[in-house]
Amino acid sequence: MYERNGLSDEQCPENILEEQCAADLNTWIPKFIAEARRSDGEPCTPKTIHQILSGLLRYMRSIKDDCPNILDKSDPRFRAIQRTCEFVYRSLHKEGVGVQVHHAPLISIEEEEIVA
Repeated sequence: MYERNGLSDEQCPENILEEQCAADLNTWIPKFIAEARRSDGEPCTPKTIHQILSGLLRYMRSIKDDCPNILDKSDPRFRAIQRTCEFVYRSLHKEGVGVQVHHAPLISIEEEEIVA
């Protein structure tokens, strides 16, 4: 394994989702969470990151029904995943990522009468 600037160039196992080793998942998924970006380079919203993690879990369950639940907050094997999510989500919210609320346009009384 080659190291530069104190960082390892170790590669994530290609079959990490199929093998479902809790230690590997707890090592590599936090790295993914910390580096997740949209195709334009902007950070993903916390909701998007959670949806990606849910998709990974769904894929793992399609392979093996009794796979470990990486989103289970009570499972100590995945504490690094939970802590990374909490830290990244908090940081993104502080930067204003994913905090915009979209309100539906109001309907006037006249428009309501037309619909009714």
